[in-house]
Amino acid sequence: MSGQDGDEQTSDRDMIQALQAELRETNEGLLALTLEREEHERTLTALHESSRELLHAETAEDVSDLILETTNEVLGLPGVGVYFANEDGTRLSPAATTEYVENRFGSLSSVSPDDSVAWRSFAEQETIVMDDGMTGRDEGLEAAFPSGIWLPLSTHGVLVAVSDGIGVFDADKRQLAGLLAATAEAALDRVEQEKRRRRREAQLEGLVEATGELLGAETVREVCDTVVETAESALSLPITMVAVYDSETGTLRPRAQTAMAETIVDAEQMFDPQAELAWQAFAEKRVTVHDEMAVAPGADADGDTYGVAILPLGRHGVLVIGSRTTDDVHDERLSLARILAASTEPSLARLLATNAESSLDRAERECQLIERDERLHEQNERLTRLNQINDVIRHIDQALVAADSRTAIEQAVCTQLTTAGPYTFAWIGEYDAVHDAVAPQEWGGANDGYLDTIDPREKADSSERGPTERANETQEPQVVEDLLGEPPLPRWRREALKRGYRACIAIPLVYREMRYGVLTVYSDRLETFGDLERTVLVELGETIAYAINAVESKKALVSDEFVEVEIEIRDDAIPFLSVTAEVGCAVELESVVARSDGGYRVFFTTHGTPLEPVLEHMERAFAVDDTRFISENDEECLFECTVDESSFFGTLLGHGAVPQRFRAEGGEGTIAVALPESADVRLFIDTIQATYDHSELLARREQPRERDRQTKSGFTADMDEILTDRQREVLRTAYESGFFESPRERTGSEISDALGVSQPTFNNHLRAAQRKFFELVFESD
Repeated sequence: MSGQDGDEQTSDRDMIQALQAELRETNEGLLALTLEREEHERTLTALHESSRELLHAETAEDVSDLILETTNEVLGLPGVGVYFANEDGTRLSPAATTEYVENRFGSLSSVSPDDSVAWRSFAEQETIVMDDGMTGRDEGLEAAFPSGIWLPLSTHGVLVAVSDGIGVFDADKRQLAGLLAATAEAALDRVEQEKRRRRREAQLEGLVEATGELLGAETVREVCDTVVETAESALSLPITMVAVYDSETGTLRPRAQTAMAETIVDAEQMFDPQAELAWQAFAEKRVTVHDEMAVAPGADADGDTYGVAILPLGRHGVLVIGSRTTDDVHDERLSLARILAASTEPSLARLLATNAESSLDRAERECQLIERDERLHEQNERLTRLNQINDVIRHIDQALVAADSRTAIEQAVCTQLTTAGPYTFAWIGEYDAVHDAVAPQEWGGANDGYLDTIDPREKADSSERGPTERANETQEPQVVEDLLGEPPLPRWRREALKRGYRACIAIPLVYREMRYGVLTVYSDRLETFGDLERTVLVELGETIAYAINAVESKKALVSDEFVEVEIEIRDDAIPFLSVTAEVGCAVELESVVARSDGGYRVFFTTHGTPLEPVLEHMERAFAVDDTRFISENDEECLFECTVDESSFFGTLLGHGAVPQRFRAEGGEGTIAVALPESADVRLFIDTIQATYDHSELLARREQPRERDRQTKSGFTADMDEILTDRQREVLRTAYESGFFESPRERTGSEISDALGVSQPTFNNHLRAAQRKFFELVFESD
């Protein structure tokens, strides 16, 4: 074999050996790769098994323990720690660490917002790997270990794995750690969801229980207390307040609140209408949210700020719920969900508000039903009482018809009110025009010397004046529903309370502006004189005054004796005087006829002047209406006019004085009036002089009244007894108007127009009056 062949063989052998070596190396690489792949698959399988356990964990603590176990045993990383974030995401606190970390580093501490790796990973939600072998960093685990990986667990926290080696966290380790972190995040999500579910169930159970309590609540206070208690205990809302609309003051007023709400919330600003915090939600009936609630002055808030949500409760008020806020930049669109995020769901808060509104509606209806029942009961009592009073008043009316004197009237009233009626004591005081006061005349019931202890005529300070004096002064009814009042008590109250009186009413007795006195009635019950009872008694006062006026007037007409008083008077306010001064005429009174509908019809004649100036003057005159010219004879003109009770003649008749003669000329006049023999002439003169400044008594004459039908006075008295008021008015008006003259000076149509009645009505009244007149003339006694 040649040398060339030997070289070729050597070369082939080397090539084969090289190929064999390369093949062995390849096989070894393939084997290592296969082993590595098998190990990776085993790791993935183990990680999968751990993931199944993680996904079945019931608490966050279980999850953190499984994370440590899996990272250590499956991934072969002994240095592991888990941080969990607090509820508002402002701090990371260590949840679990391996012994390896504790032995090398010690206990982990909480992490606040800073530049630490753990916080950056959590805040930025990014995985951070440090595998450069550098140590001695500022702080944290990164300062103690040359290698480490930080994986965010969403909003739950951060998973940290550290090692003393370099290059530990290769792509596979990172992938496996990422899978573990994702599984842990899902497990924590499930735990949180389960926690929320259990909390929601508990809150729903609490709401159901509260709903039962709300259904049993009977008052607004009970509803508000239940709502606040439920919000705090069941929904974990420590800042809760219920404010109810007060219709009397027009404000929202807190009715129930938690202890923290009472300490933290500035209620004055919260419910100030100008601030439009609670009022906006109430008025617009929508939920409003405010990111920075005003804290009550002096409250220890530790610099915290609070957000508040205000839920309307229909027309009843608002539900206020709040929580602490931590946003560096306040969100103007802060939602109800943000306010309640750490406590409960918005739907549950809205459900509580809805239940509260429904319960307040029901409580209001219950309250209204109770109030209605109470009102009905009170009304029934009042109606029963009014029926009793009406029975008494019917008896009083019958007594008034039969009474022939003022004394009889007053005695009947006082006796009936206190015997058949429900009152303890009643008395009537007669008006004294000279002293402008009333003096006791008649009384009934339990006097017990009360009238001896008071003097209504005594002038006293306004605080000392009793209801009788005030009624006389104001001419308005005076009611005192509670005689106790505020001490110190005036004498009249003290004396009344001693005798068991608890309420009283004083009613002025006035007819056609003629003041006769005051009726004062006392009861032994508080708040006796309600609106209906007050109205009935006031009408009784009017009836009493009318009856007194009637008997006084009748005395003036039919008494056997009367007093004629002649007075000289000068007063421009009296049209029948002022017309003589302005026009230059003389005026004489023909007659005064009482109108059935109130007021009087006056017939008067003028001498020495045309009729036009008289009509013009009387049309401008006060208290004179409907002046009409009737007839003219030479220089004498007959006129008719209507005057009211406040006029000169109305005042005289209101005081029981019947005009007999009146003549005026040059602004001065003389009038003669007839008063009953029993009348207080001095009081009458004083009253006239107090009413008309320039008046003077000229004469006073005692006159006998002949009751013989053959005399004019006797015949007139008999006529007044048989004619009704309307018949007397029609007959006298027709006579004075010239209806019976031939030819007639005024027709029946004209007179009926003046009387304000139809002509057939006028004719009927006239015929009836004529028939009674003829019966009186032609029939024997």
